[in-house]
Amino acid sequence: MSRVYHALPGGGPKVFNEDSQVVCMPVSKTNSNGVFLGDDPLQFTLPLLLLQVSLIFFTTRLTHFFLKHLGQPRFVSQIITGLILGPSVMSTRLDFMKNIFRPQSRLPLENISLFGVVLYLFKLGVMTDLGMLRRSGHKAIAIGLLGTLISFLLVTLICFFLRHSLPSDLRQGYFLSSSPPACPSPPSLWALSALATSLFLGATIRTPTVGLLSFLTFASLLAFIVLIARPAVIWIVRRAPEGHALGEGSCIGVLLLALVCGFVSESIGQHAAFVPFILGLALPGASALSVTLERIDCLLSGLLIPIYMVVAGLRTGIEPGQAHIWWHLELIVIICFVGTIIPSVYCRVSLRDALSLGLILNIKGIIEIVTINQWSYNGSYSVMVMSVMLVTGTTTPLIKAMYKPSRKYIVYKGRMIQNSKKNGELGVLACVHTEDDVPSVIGLLRTITASPPISLSSTPSLATTISSSSSSSEGGVGAHALCVYLLHLIPLAGRAAPVLRAYRQSLSSSSSCTDHIVSAFRNFERRTRASAGWGLVSVTPYVAIAPHATMHDDVCQIALDKGVPLVIVPFHRNTASAGSPNLAVRAMNRKVLAYAPCSVGILVSHCARRGGGGATEIMPRAATLVNACSIGPFRVTRVGMLFIGGPDDREGLALASRMAENYRVELTVVRLLPPEQWRGVPSKEARIDAETLAEFRLAHDDNERVEYTEAEVRDGEATLAAMRAMGEKGLVFDLVMVGRRRGQESTPTAGLSVWSEYPELGVFGDALASVDFGRSGIVSSILVVQQQARIRGGEEADEEEEEGGEGIGWRGEADDGFLEKPT
Repeated sequence: MSRVYHALPGGGPKVFNEDSQVVCMPVSKTNSNGVFLGDDPLQFTLPLLLLQVSLIFFTTRLTHFFLKHLGQPRFVSQIITGLILGPSVMSTRLDFMKNIFRPQSRLPLENISLFGVVLYLFKLGVMTDLGMLRRSGHKAIAIGLLGTLISFLLVTLICFFLRHSLPSDLRQGYFLSSSPPACPSPPSLWALSALATSLFLGATIRTPTVGLLSFLTFASLLAFIVLIARPAVIWIVRRAPEGHALGEGSCIGVLLLALVCGFVSESIGQHAAFVPFILGLALPGASALSVTLERIDCLLSGLLIPIYMVVAGLRTGIEPGQAHIWWHLELIVIICFVGTIIPSVYCRVSLRDALSLGLILNIKGIIEIVTINQWSYNGSYSVMVMSVMLVTGTTTPLIKAMYKPSRKYIVYKGRMIQNSKKNGELGVLACVHTEDDVPSVIGLLRTITASPPISLSSTPSLATTISSSSSSSEGGVGAHALCVYLLHLIPLAGRAAPVLRAYRQSLSSSSSCTDHIVSAFRNFERRTRASAGWGLVSVTPYVAIAPHATMHDDVCQIALDKGVPLVIVPFHRNTASAGSPNLAVRAMNRKVLAYAPCSVGILVSHCARRGGGGATEIMPRAATLVNACSIGPFRVTRVGMLFIGGPDDREGLALASRMAENYRVELTVVRLLPPEQWRGVPSKEARIDAETLAEFRLAHDDNERVEYTEAEVRDGEATLAAMRAMGEKGLVFDLVMVGRRRGQESTPTAGLSVWSEYPELGVFGDALASVDFGRSGIVSSILVVQQQARIRGGEEADEEEEEGGEGIGWRGEADDGFLEKPT
């Protein structure tokens, strides 16, 4: 091939290599005058760019819609979209597509996508929590360091022996296995830092003199970032209110700083995104800056990054005769995989987890594509991109199939209220999303807390309270104690790795939302101790910062570690704003029902929706919130338990029995039965229900605050009519408990499943949670109870669907406890 010369405006010709490609572009054809004046819009830059972006956006979404069902990430879908639109598929068969994505039209696309890459890696640097390296254990650090080092040494050794068969452009590169862009573990952080180092070395190794000058310039730039840029940005961030984004001027200033760093990075021979990424690592995450960057993530991840990936696919061609390059690349991938497994097995990690970790660390992403573009592999570019795509497309489904963290939540012994000691300590994990959930959760905990007898005429003295409480409790002082583990669930924003930690009060002058919530529960703890005379309630707060998709893992992990028999989660409609349901919280609740290692209660609060407004109308802030959750004057709480039958109803009855020990609670248990002529031979479940009810009635036979009654109903409409009749008679409940009775319809609930809107509440719970019951004022709150569903070695539930808990198996024998059904 002859040399190619290109005339430059300022001087003589520039000589390109034989493999270089020169594209001539007209510089004046930007805007079209329109088809009515004879112009072809596809020959002008702006209309062609808009058409390309529209096609890329639509095609990537359509491709991912089909591939996501195969477990493929967006990265793979975007590369495949580039292959479809590029010369490998459509551009060779359709002249129209070939004209749209011709080589000279890709330069504007590459420019705007590189702008997105710079800001995306800057955002990734801000989100990366380097503090995880200090908080991680020695085993995680050892696996990360040794895995990277062993992989690098093995690949270097193999490349040395295969140096004569490797292409020249591959012999000049560095083969390092990295991690996904969001780095959730210390080994991933080590791999990410190693890849960042490879980006730097890829430019400084060209010549010793240029490498030394580049290194000194980079060192000076690093000093500027640490000594000047970081303190300035921290000062700006501290001026912004917590949870709010930066001001307009501050936001523009920070983004401008990142772009200037990109310019300097290109000027010293690095990739434009390298120095902005280092700048992001030096800036604080989980702050107002992170909230600001989250707001532009839709533009970056939804538009600019897909364009960058599609352009990489457009440049990729499937060419025959490169099988030897494929073989070398896949050998390197396998070696990196083995190099990661070796230290994991040495550190006594289970083989299954070691294989999962090896697969995770071999997942490729945008950083690999940036590296391939930076090194400009001319002869092997297509093979490199295809290899990255195939490795990621293969390992991602394997990881989903192998790594199932929910398996550890299957326990050998049932953790439920029925198995708890009658007068022993009861552990409860109370989950809270916002301050609006606090009053209803504390109100529920107040009914569970045992209290001494209190006269309605006057408030007793502290000595009298202690004496009467001690004499009425079989266990003496400390009996019926309630241990509350408070978990504040915060959506992940501004950091790459989720956080689960014990609560620490913020050091800033202004209190955070978590401080307000914890203060309310602390105040509830103090008032309960002062009222009851001993420490009946203890509160241990935790904070979980995670995406909603994995937030259930934190809930289940604490429930497993603390051994609690009950988890309380607010209904997603409680956390809604302006009447719109929070679907992310609903999905989390369904996963908690599916995976929890204990019983679960979903708390529905009608109080937050009365008056036609949102929940914020009844929720005071700061100090007012604390006062709203105090014990206050004596008031009787009316609790109703609707019993139909089955494990969930029996678990709810066990909780109701616990509430009956509270002298501030009046309990009414209503057993709903089909008409006598419809009943057949009692099933095993019906016999267990009868025994449980008999034990409950015997235990509370002398308790005047407990009432038991039975009612015959023919269908669900008759059941709801009976509930409305009780409301008309003035019998209003502050709390009603029902069993979820998942997947089952009985005679008292017949016909209600047709109108069921929320399957996670069960048929009956869904009916009581409807807006009609909320407006009637018959019920203030509903607690839907599900008994522990997954027990290893026992009646383990079936595997559930990924997005919810509708696959949980029902363990009952008959719908309403009888083997024969009416015809």
